[in-house]
Amino acid sequence: DIGYDSYNATQYTINAEESGLPMARYSQTLSNFNGPTKFIQMLILSGKCIIDSNPAIDWMFGNVELIRDHNDNVKPYKANGDKNAKIDGVISMCESLGTYLASNYYSPEGWIIN
Repeated sequence: DIGYDSYNATQYTINAEESGLPMARYSQTLSNFNGPTKFIQMLILSGKCIIDSNPAIDWMFGNVELIRDHNDNVKPYKANGDKNAKIDGVISMCESLGTYLASNYYSPEGWIIN
């Protein structure tokens, strides 16, 4: 599935679905982002996730701070509320991973690719 945030994506989603793409709504709530954000963090810190040297992605990761709620849910936010800072690539990674983790192609025992 292709995860997407429904905000301002109506026409894009219609076009994508008409083209046969499997679209899956993925809301950008704190609870939705908690699992994939912690998973990406664990993969990066353990050296199991390699993000190729890309100046734009490096810059975006540098613009991220994690916010936590009282239940220890986390989500990436723009550091210091800087409206000029972009974190779209990090958000896309979290949405993509969250969509994958919610699919039938993932099992906690390991990665499954069909």
